[in-house]
Amino acid sequence: MRLRHPDGQTVYLASVLHSLPDSDLRALFKRLDGTAAPGSETTNLSLCLNPAFASALAGSIGMRRRLQYGLASRGFEVVTLSGVFPHRNWRTWWTHLLDLARVLADLLPEDTTHGSISTSVPVLGEDPWDSAARELDDLSSGLTEIAWHTGSFIRVACELGEGTLLTTIDDGVKLLGSVDPTRIGVCLNPSHLADTSETPAQALLKLRRARLSVIKVRLSDGDVAAPMTQATLGALLGGSHPLCDHFEASTGPALKATQEEFSALGIDGAGERPMPGIGRSL
Repeated sequence: MRLRHPDGQTVYLASVLHSLPDSDLRALFKRLDGTAAPGSETTNLSLCLNPAFASALAGSIGMRRRLQYGLASRGFEVVTLSGVFPHRNWRTWWTHLLDLARVLADLLPEDTTHGSISTSVPVLGEDPWDSAARELDDLSSGLTEIAWHTGSFIRVACELGEGTLLTTIDDGVKLLGSVDPTRIGVCLNPSHLADTSETPAQALLKLRRARLSVIKVRLSDGDVAAPMTQATLGALLGGSHPLCDHFEASTGPALKATQEEFSALGIDGAGERPMPGIGRSL
């Protein structure tokens, strides 16, 4: 759904629809039909597309048009996708993300020019840090090319998490500080931030110094009412301008709880339609 920050900018709050193991449009549409029907407002979805399905969509304009129509006719819009899947090598990781970017460029609403894709950074090869840096440079170039051809500004948000290359904010700064900050940034999960004993203020200060943005925030059941989550949302949305405008709630209860937290911060969907988000950075 679209919510309005007090400065007038749109804040997107999406519920997650996992397509795995769906591998064709018919299966995805069946799942969409089983999703709670939206009310008068358009419902924002975050799709989790597996590599094979993303590749098929990226290679077929017809499939993307069918998906676009299928979403719109059911009252859904998509501004963010998830690419958090296990990969055997760097090339399949890189290819999956660019496939998702090509798909998302066609799915964005007409009045929205920017979208986001979240991913984890795998630990692959003998020197994963150098390899990841090279792949991120290539990824940034690919995203730039997609923007040039489509006019859609797609950014990749790298999520911090155990079992990945980036487990702390310092890891994120180390790897992402040398790549294009307009294309690639961070995906925050407040519960993981709590596990690393780092406050939102400390994390945002480190990111600001490295010229990195919080592109997306992922929220899970039980996390929204936690003090760390409330502090994170307050730090990102409590100022004169939002420091992140793409938020993803994993379940219906998490979505409802997040709406309540947003309302407490003065962010709602009342009144006139919010203007399109502009992808404001830190």
